[in-house]
Amino acid sequence: MVAHKVGQTLDRRWVLRRILARADHATAFEASHAFLDRVASIVVADPSHREKVLEEAAARDRTYHPGILGVLDVADTSDGVPYLAAAPFVGRPLDGVLMSRGSLPPAEAVSIVLALGDALCHLHALGVSHAALSPSCVLIDEGRAQLLDLGIFSTPLGALSGPLASMPYTAKERLTSGAPASRQTDVYAVAAMLAEMLSGEPPGQWPPADSSFPPPLVAVIDRGMQPPDQRYESMEALLTAIRAAQATGSIPPSLPPASRRECRRGAYVSAIRLRVGAGTIDGRTENISEGGLLIVGAGSVKRGDSVIARLALPSSGRIVSEPCTVRWVRSADGVSKAFGISFDDPAARTLAEVRTYIDLLGVPEPDPTK
Repeated sequence: MVAHKVGQTLDRRWVLRRILARADHATAFEASHAFLDRVASIVVADPSHREKVLEEAAARDRTYHPGILGVLDVADTSDGVPYLAAAPFVGRPLDGVLMSRGSLPPAEAVSIVLALGDALCHLHALGVSHAALSPSCVLIDEGRAQLLDLGIFSTPLGALSGPLASMPYTAKERLTSGAPASRQTDVYAVAAMLAEMLSGEPPGQWPPADSSFPPPLVAVIDRGMQPPDQRYESMEALLTAIRAAQATGSIPPSLPPASRRECRRGAYVSAIRLRVGAGTIDGRTENISEGGLLIVGAGSVKRGDSVIARLALPSSGRIVSEPCTVRWVRSADGVSKAFGISFDDPAARTLAEVRTYIDLLGVPEPDPTK
């Protein structure tokens, strides 16, 4: 695969600003148009995946929906490398949210599933099923959900991507008898994701011993993960059942945070490398503040470790290295980790750029009285 780097101009029009994520099959960049005032997410793929890239782009183009990341362009570079240009990423991948928070309040989880289900209903009406649903292919932003791809060619943004990411959410009939993707396999995947959002555990461990979840919602998940002849027949039926569970009044509203943070923070997804002693950890940032970063990655790190964070700043894409301290670590599966790091003594330019970025996002100032 031909390597493309930050600062290069792809296909004479897309200026690669920073790396969002890497995988064996592709690299995702944030890019700006050389001639237009436009920003995009660019996925540069290995040439062996060319047909899948074209198929993915064509499918997303004919199934446009606000809940699916829109395609702007697809082409080959002059050196024969396929790429797909899409709308910018807004928000955070759901897998990273679950890794850092563990579980979500029922009302928030339901809001995400209803938004995701709406996009899937649109796909199903057009005869399209998602081949690889998982939290790694879902972006969330303030309760809104957006599919990153249709599973034909997976966007390399999640902690895992492709079959490894989707396997825990794959209906049993696909795993045991090779059944094709269908409306009902998507129903299973959405129910499995709802189970994980509520319990904080992989869907294979559902039902949980904890009986504190709203019973009507538990019943919906149970049926959604049944064999095909007992499962909801369609996404519309699943969403109708979820709304009926809402109507019972058993799902408590999400509570506001107990206290405000000292530093404002904003969603910021970008590749990052940490130097920990003599080793390194490659991961991605989830959000950024003047105080530090939330990161998802895989590697050996513990609370109190001193690290050097090498990252691209959000506005300019300028690469900086900042000394940091690990403040907390959470591991969902013993391998992938979410951890928070604080800047030790950040450069003035780093702080200024982070502050400008958060201002542009419209994040309110913290309340000093709380």
